[in-house]
Amino acid sequence: MLAEARDLDMIKGSNPAKQPSENPNKIKALNRYESLIRDLLSIGLKLESLQREDFITAMTLQRHSTDC
Repeated sequence: MLAEARDLDMIKGSNPAKQPSENPNKIKALNRYESLIRDLLSIGLKLESLQREDFITAMTLQRHSTDC
């Protein structure tokens, strides 16, 4: 949603995540993400439940990938 808002010049500068929340009517106009998610689901993407350990593992992997 942030990418779409940026493409539409709805957000600029620092702290882009905060700007859309300051104008909820603009958020309601964003819809590209919905189409992209539907496309992913239509090609067989399956969603799995996430556990706390999954987030810890992801953070560890991210930290190690930036060490290279």
